[in-house]
Amino acid sequence: MVDKLILVESSGLFPAPQGYMRGPEVFRKQTPGSQSATGDALPHLEEWEKLLIGSRTVIENMMDVEAKQHQAPKVYNSEEALQRLLKANSHLTEESGKILLERGATKVPGGLVYSRDVRATSHVNSPAPLQYQANYVKKIQADVLMIVTQDGLFGIGAIYYDSLAIISEAFRASCKQHFQFVNIPGNHFIHLNEPEFVAGIISTFLNKNKSLKANL
Repeated sequence: MVDKLILVESSGLFPAPQGYMRGPEVFRKQTPGSQSATGDALPHLEEWEKLLIGSRTVIENMMDVEAKQHQAPKVYNSEEALQRLLKANSHLTEESGKILLERGATKVPGGLVYSRDVRATSHVNSPAPLQYQANYVKKIQADVLMIVTQDGLFGIGAIYYDSLAIISEAFRASCKQHFQFVNIPGNHFIHLNEPEFVAGIISTFLNKNKSLKANL
């Protein structure tokens, strides 16, 4: 039972990249006067091919990740670990980087090793076409808060920008007044860089009296 769902720089799903937007429609319903099933399927074979290529990539990524799990982790001193983290994540502040290291690194003889799950560094999920994801959203019966940033994953020109309108509209149509969408200045690490600002939005949402009993 979930009463309130909070999404920060997330749509709650794994957005499909461009090329997966519609998904294969080979088996769409035939209507009088439409082409035969075989003829109608041909234009959509390319969409099936994209999905299969994506699935193959997922499997290959998982195999690569599993191989890396058997490698001995490299040991860094605290400053090296911090600078390496900041270099890989340019939107982090130094203070935010230190916070991440507190939970993302483990002390060992000689320094620190990153303790994150290496599976999180690779896309090992198979993205579903957006119209399928929109259908998933319709099943959610909780109060939903979605916070996205102008320079984050869903910002203009960003990797998941095209999916934002579709997913947010699906939430809005399904949850109606129980869906709150907030677009704020900042980047993907807004919750670390400006925690008080984000906490204020979340606290207001959590303290709302109206709630819809969830049945996820």
